[in-house]
Amino acid sequence: MHPHVDIESELRRLQDLLPMLVARLPAEEVLAAFAAEADSLAGLSSPVEIALVRERIARMLARAGLLPEGAGPDPSAPARHGAA
Repeated sequence: MHPHVDIESELRRLQDLLPMLVARLPAEEVLAAFAAEADSLAGLSSPVEIALVRERIARMLARAGLLPEGAGPDPSAPARHGAA
């Protein structure tokens, strides 16, 4: 991730973009397009930041009907920093 990217600003941008992607693209292309846009957050290094971003994106996608409600990050993913 570029050092000047603000996580909250980027998450807001993605939240605003998602309805436009859903409206403009065939359903089977929305997740790939969203993932490409979310790539701006790919360079996060803090496990806490990574967990936060995964959780927020999962909620966005669930609200848009692209993931089952209550779906979240992959439970087999590494645990959050400091988690047991």
